[in-house]
Amino acid sequence: MRPRMARSGVIFGALVVALLLTACGGSMSPKQRLHRSLHRFNDGVRWKRVNTVASFMSTPEALRYSKKQGDNSDDYRILDYELKALTWLPDDKVISVVRFSWLRMPNNTVQKTTIEQHWVDHEGEWKVKEQKVLRNGKSEPVPSLLPF
Repeated sequence: MRPRMARSGVIFGALVVALLLTACGGSMSPKQRLHRSLHRFNDGVRWKRVNTVASFMSTPEALRYSKKQGDNSDDYRILDYELKALTWLPDDKVISVVRFSWLRMPNNTVQKTTIEQHWVDHEGEWKVKEQKVLRNGKSEPVPSLLPF
């Protein structure tokens, strides 16, 4: 009987630790929340999770993105992305630079596009305010033919 009680005590202890760790997850720092948001957003872009991506955008931008994905989602495949730079600005603003590797179907030529993402902390949630393409050191609006 004793080994069974010891096992149930270990299981109970593990559950308590798991609950405490879950409860602490809500008190993430702004930097931790930003990193989580950056990865959720860009993973969503990569894997065509339109609702996830749209949840980080303003309503007009989310509608534009959703329509663009509905019209073009079979025309491309994103292979990977890499966070190249992160710049913290005053007033809870951040600029991230992300490079995407992607294919326009059915072409097998890998293309690389660098996107500048402007993030703002809105009531404790990080949102993408704007995205631009970086070319030759200059930022430009994202052309409609790109999948971003």
